[in-house]
Amino acid sequence: MNRKLRISLSSVAAAAVMSWGIGLAATAPRSAAPEAAAISSHTVPLTHAQTAAKVRAPAKGKAKAHAKYEAGEAAEANASAKAKAKADAAYAAAKAAKAHPANKNVPAARSAAHKDATAKAAATAKARRSGAPKPPVSPSSTTPPAEAPSPTAPSTTPTARPTPTASPTTPPTVAPSPTVTATPTTTPTVAPSPTVTATPTTTPTVAPSPTVTATPTTTPTVAPSPTTGSNVQPNANNTGVPAGTTLTVYNGNLNANVAGATYSGLDIHGFVNIQAPNVTLKDSIIRGGVSHGDIGLVQDISNAATHFLLEDSEMVPSYPSVQIDGLKGWNYTALRVNIHGTTDGAKMFGPNASIEDSYIHGLVTWAHDPDQGGGMSHNDGVQILSGSNLLVQHNTIVGGTNTALMVTQDHGVTDGLVFNANWVSGGNCTINTTPTPLTTLASMTITNNIFTNDSALHCPLLDTLHTDLIASGNVYAGTGLAIPINDKGGE
Repeated sequence: MNRKLRISLSSVAAAAVMSWGIGLAATAPRSAAPEAAAISSHTVPLTHAQTAAKVRAPAKGKAKAHAKYEAGEAAEANASAKAKAKADAAYAAAKAAKAHPANKNVPAARSAAHKDATAKAAATAKARRSGAPKPPVSPSSTTPPAEAPSPTAPSTTPTARPTPTASPTTPPTVAPSPTVTATPTTTPTVAPSPTVTATPTTTPTVAPSPTVTATPTTTPTVAPSPTTGSNVQPNANNTGVPAGTTLTVYNGNLNANVAGATYSGLDIHGFVNIQAPNVTLKDSIIRGGVSHGDIGLVQDISNAATHFLLEDSEMVPSYPSVQIDGLKGWNYTALRVNIHGTTDGAKMFGPNASIEDSYIHGLVTWAHDPDQGGGMSHNDGVQILSGSNLLVQHNTIVGGTNTALMVTQDHGVTDGLVFNANWVSGGNCTINTTPTPLTTLASMTITNNIFTNDSALHCPLLDTLHTDLIASGNVYAGTGLAIPINDKGGE
């Protein structure tokens, strides 16, 4: 574009001078057209190599060069416009000079000024475009025509150059990382340890045949190991299951049929039947079950079941009945036993029975007793029906509606009874002895007992003329006075 501008301006100036000098202004337009066409034909855009070089330039340099080039193009366009205006002005002056030949120096001066302005404009444009790439110009375009009268100015609009499009950078395809599958750790199979079956140790204590439910319970009546003696009265605190004893529930009747067996620490929900010699039952509660006839919570009624020992235990029925007594039979020894809630506390009707250091109380009176013809029950703390070698010693016996001790011979001869050192109370008569249904009652000793003066008939001891009774040391509690002995006469 600079080169084209310079050629055009030079041609215009030359044409103006020549037209003014020789008067050929009329032919100037016809000869100017071919010249302008020739000049225009030598205008070429940037070469392909230049464009490629521009594309390969770094992004920052390319942007900077392009900006400079655009600034230069704008400057050239502005300079071309100014130059054209000046050329038009010069052309007009030339025409005016032709009309007024007297002023011959004016066109020359204006032509010189025009050339000077053109040169300055070209220099300014070149300075503004410093560093910007210029489109190459054909060498033939630098040779001006010999004569160009009245030229037509070339178009000042530059040829638009396409903005190179940078080749898009294709991002490299990243190969996906392979998924690593962890090798599972194999857990070794551990062979199970063999179950070792311990050889059971034979215990002399024989376990009950029925299954024992191992649910410990606390006995409602707790008693420490008693300190017994002539001056210590048995009560709820020194009889029954010792304090701290853990009990195992036993459901069902316990049939003790193994000789020498010991049963301990049981809460028996059933009746106990002693069927073998030398059996021991201790530290237990016996609750019984539902009765189907006269029965004791614990009974030893077999001649083979000798030397049965019941100690430190409690007897109280879960299902009280007029038919349920506490301890029944013979061949037994009861020590520190707590009996309550039954009809009779204990019954003896055979040889070799004894009760010591025990607490019999809380007997239940029934309005209808089959054994009393349907009348009211006759409750006795201890009832002896027959037997020999019988001992009732150092007990607390709170009698029922009938007696604390009732002695008869309903089941046979009663002989050799010792009733000694007990605390007794209650009943119509606290102690009642009678040979019925036999005629005589032999060898009975009642000594050193303490009576509560509360018998219904004011009868602490009832005797007969046919009873071989030895009585001494029996007194009232509180006063120490000897009790009276009531004699029923000939009965």
